[in-house]
Amino acid sequence: MDINTVVRDLVREEVQKILPSLLPGREEYLSTKEVADLTGLSFQFFEIGRSRDAVDQPPYSRVGRRIIYRRSEVEKWLEERRRGA
Repeated sequence: MDINTVVRDLVREEVQKILPSLLPGREEYLSTKEVADLTGLSFQFFEIGRSRDAVDQPPYSRVGRRIIYRRSEVEKWLEERRRGA
């Protein structure tokens, strides 16, 4: 990986972190890695699920080559799977 790619990725991550505070009332979007971290499930769980059109996956959107998830939809998806409450 070259330095330009590393810097571009770091800038993109930082922009994603501060964007919600700059645009109040806007929906927060998460990458597949962020959804995996939030849910405790593996990155591969979501990658494989999408490739197989699995029903038991949170809704996502494709923007260019990028996959994004709305935080509110991921949280709703998790809540629907909650047991014993």
